[in-house]
Amino acid sequence: MRRVNPVFVNVGRSFNASRGQMIVKVYLPALVPAIVNGMRLGLGLAIIGVLLGEIKLSDRASAFSRSMSTTTSASRKCTQRSF
Repeated sequence: MRRVNPVFVNVGRSFNASRGQMIVKVYLPALVPAIVNGMRLGLGLAIIGVLLGEIKLSDRASAFSRSMSTTTSASRKCTQRSF
């Protein structure tokens, strides 16, 4: 609310705007750049967090898939020998 130009607040008061009208017509439009900037920074941090989590968990996932592929290939060899 500190970023709102006091002239806009005074104009709203001079038109006898209610509290709801002041919020919708004066405060929200003045705060849109700050809200969008916060969302942009938050989204960037969220994406970085997801990528770091994927990297951290990918070692476990690749080890699991390697063990499964080894087991699967061993069972295929046994199946191929029996035919």
